[in-house]
Amino acid sequence: MTDDDRQRIDGIAEKNCWTVTPSSEFHGGQRPDGNEVVAYERFSTQILAEWTPQGGVASVVKNPHNRDEVRIQGAEGLLDLQTWLQERL
Repeated sequence: MTDDDRQRIDGIAEKNCWTVTPSSEFHGGQRPDGNEVVAYERFSTQILAEWTPQGGVASVVKNPHNRDEVRIQGAEGLLDLQTWLQERL
């Protein structure tokens, strides 16, 4: 994963009407280890991605604190993140 991939994911989000909030202070913002929490929001759906300084994904959480919460650790969350951001309205 590179910064180019992060830009690609953010572009997919914006193309599909997601609001992208980098370094979301409400969700933890910049972590002491350098990771950055980015919030992707559309209607009642929220996805939080914790990006590493190298451009990788440390974790992805869809609908945090809800009954239908999905939490994925590590790079495997990247594919789910992309799939969720491409879901039709």
